[in-house]
Formats: sequence, C-alpha cells, structure tokens
Amino acid sequence: MRRILLTALISFGLLACGKPTVNDFEVVCGIFESISRQQDSLTEETMLRVSMKKIREQLVEGSPARDSWEAITGAPMSERYNLFKEGADATLKRNWECPAMKAVIEASAHPSLTENRSS
Repeated sequence: MRRILLTALISFGLLACGKPTVNDFEVVCGIFESISRQQDSLTEETMLRVSMKKIREQLVEGSPARDSWEAITGAPMSERYNLFKEGADATLKRNWECPAMKAVIEASAHPSLTENRSS
C-alpha cells in the first residue's frame, strides 16, 4: 500500500513540473500550523475533516499539494506525514519539512501523547 501511495505522490509531482508548487506545500503547512494551535480540542476525525476542508478551500484542483494530501488520507495516520513529505520532496526537488504538520499527525496517531500534554 505504501508503495502505491508513494507512486501516486510522485506521479502528481511529475505532472506538476513547470507549475508553481512551492507555495502550495507551504499553504498546507500553514493550515497545519493553524490546526496545531487548536490540536488539544480536535479528535483525529475532526482534524482530518478540518485539514481536508481547508486544503480544498485554499488550493485549486490539480494542485500537487492538494492531490498529495487527498492521496494519503486513506493511509494509516502514522504514515501520512512521511508520505506527504516524500511527495513534497519529489515535487519540489528539495527537502521539505513542516514541523506543525508532523506534530499534529503524530499526536493524532498516538492520542496518549496529546492526553499527557494536556494533563
């Protein structure tokens, strides 16, 4: 499954060659920065809905970042950040990171981390 998702992400990246993509991935990161400020009150399901809604509102269809996020939503939560990052790296042809996205996804994949933080 991971191989299929990675292939899909790389394909989106290749289709996007020549399109401005840097801002798209930064927009997604900004969305997760916003979510991270509310993370203690969001369930995994709510976080997924909020992120998908905001990504669809802020990025056009065919955006490599939007396509990448939509492609990985079926993956296990614990794998989503790395899959998205691999797609971003391939599309941008450079190392891309978003600490806020990683933190939100890791907390959603391991709810006990969030519970320990709020105690």
